[in-house]
Amino acid sequence: MRGLTRALLALGAGCLILAVLIGAIGLCLGGQFGSFQPTPDGLRYMPAGQDANDWVLTGGEDRQEQTVPLPDGTFTGLELDGGLAEVTVRPGESWNLTTTHPELYEVSREDGRLVIDSREPGISGHTVRNARLTLEVPAGLELETLELSIGLGSLNVRDLATGSLDVDAGMSGVTLTGITVRDDAELECGMGELTVENLTAKTVTGECGLGTMTLTDVTADSVDLACDMGTLTAKNLTVAGDTALHCDSGETQVTGTLAGSLTADCGMGSLTVTTPEPERYGLDGSCGMGTLTVGERLISGTGNSLTIDSSAPIQYRLSVDMGELTVRFTE
Repeated sequence: MRGLTRALLALGAGCLILAVLIGAIGLCLGGQFGSFQPTPDGLRYMPAGQDANDWVLTGGEDRQEQTVPLPDGTFTGLELDGGLAEVTVRPGESWNLTTTHPELYEVSREDGRLVIDSREPGISGHTVRNARLTLEVPAGLELETLELSIGLGSLNVRDLATGSLDVDAGMSGVTLTGITVRDDAELECGMGELTVENLTAKTVTGECGLGTMTLTDVTADSVDLACDMGTLTAKNLTVAGDTALHCDSGETQVTGTLAGSLTADCGMGSLTVTTPEPERYGLDGSCGMGTLTVGERLISGTGNSLTIDSSAPIQYRLSVDMGELTVRFTE
């Protein structure tokens, strides 16, 4: 019996030490202490430094959107973090911001930009339901910068013009329609879903992690797209210059008119490109254990490569490791 008691005490001490270590690691990684406090929704856990006044009421379906005062003056750009809400950005007669949950956002003016930043409610704040935010931008205005991100909500943006575009879909659903970008458009999708239709830009850079990125009717001078473990689809893509495609272990399908050189690499995934065949092009292709197909040419097996017409004005530089890379030519 005494031996069992010692064993239980030793086990308890070990669990205590493990709990202390986990807590220390959590604090080092940015965690913080908190406590349970009474809120309008009952007893909830609140991080240190927050109290019931910081609690966000649930039930946005019962709230009407309220107008939020904006800083004085005009704005040359927009930086928006939509947070947990269902966000819509669209043209209007003037700058106008409404939301069901004003307490979720901080609005400010920074370097001429309108900045709408989502507050981080307590852990229980993730129970916020049906929060909505609508922002109207003066119709015909070309912004200098447009930066958009979303937490666990959704974001729908349409019919805007901007000098530069930076979008981070994170873990949510983002839809962009009818966006004109004078210079560079940067698109990023983590574990969410990013849908882009009718986008025009000088350069387009896209990165898809574990989520889904769909591009339709995108026109640019140059394009650089990368897919990690997710799904990337580009339909009716028009590129006047060079195109770069990277596929790790996901699936990438690109269809359109790629007028310039093409650089593509595929790891363990599947990468398919469909485009009109150039009048003259060079090919530098290499294959590890996968399969590389370019038109009627097939390269497979271990360590095979093929180089033709290295002086051609258009070059296809293609490499595949263990996956499948296919270039199909349309008539």
